[in-house]
Amino acid sequence: MNQASIFTLEKRGNAYKDFDSFPSDLYVDTSAWIAVYNGNLSYNPMKEFMSDCLNNNTTLYHSEMVLSEAVHVNEKAFYDQYAENYLSQAKEHGKVNQKKLKKLINRAHPEILTDIKISQNQLLHIIRTSSDLLEYETDTEAFEEMLKIRDASGNILGTNDAKHVYIARQYGINSFLTADGDFIALDNDNIYVPQNEKYIREKIGRNNVYLEFDPNQY
Repeated sequence: MNQASIFTLEKRGNAYKDFDSFPSDLYVDTSAWIAVYNGNLSYNPMKEFMSDCLNNNTTLYHSEMVLSEAVHVNEKAFYDQYAENYLSQAKEHGKVNQKKLKKLINRAHPEILTDIKISQNQLLHIIRTSSDLLEYETDTEAFEEMLKIRDASGNILGTNDAKHVYIARQYGINSFLTADGDFIALDNDNIYVPQNEKYIREKIGRNNVYLEFDPNQY
């Protein structure tokens, strides 16, 4: 099996250091969308790369899995701002009751519901208007395939991440934009990631050339 190729988003001038061409199809996972939405307004490498991809005829993709996770992560970020002040009140039998915690925060900060809805709609609008939806169906066979993807990663990939990979591969897509380090445990995939020390280390010893989709490699 081939290791995944890792391409960081480091630029030298207007050119990327790790690659000089763009994938024709790119699955953007939830962590990347969140990074685009919440990133620094002055410079956001994820957002810039996505823009460069679109300008170079790359088609970006998302799935219902992305939408569901994005809604959850976005909502959690709002509640996390206040959670610490209400943890003691939300504890039952030594554990935090998450539903009770939300009710306490909602009661003390009723504006949070509107704020979450506005933010959620903005985030979903960005995803839906910037990329195409990959539809999928799950059954027992599909679930087993997801487990195989997880197993092939040495159980580094969680089941949700394995589902993202499964969806993309159903459409012959093996290029991923992500801020999730677990994706580099894949085989025969192209992983586009932000520049940081972890990915610089992980790139060592890999060929890091663009890998064409080949169903026989999985």
